[in-house]
Amino acid sequence: MRINGIPATCAKAPVALDDATRSLTASGFYCNWAGIGNVLATVQLTADWQGESPQTIGGRYLIRFNGTGNGSGAGTFRADVR
Repeated sequence: MRINGIPATCAKAPVALDDATRSLTASGFYCNWAGIGNVLATVQLTADWQGESPQTIGGRYLIRFNGTGNGSGAGTFRADVR
């Protein structure tokens, strides 16, 4: 992950899968950005479509940061699983 082009260092997070909504949620994991931004992050990915190959999926994401800096966002993603 990069924020303003600077990589963030994040710890591994517990992940919950929800088959009913086809979503993956990683919550409450620690990230540090540029040595000054300490936050707990939550990310949710919901798969809405599969590409021509089974390794390509896409959908919606939600992300939230709480700590030194607070913020949130949503949008779409495409992932090539390898």
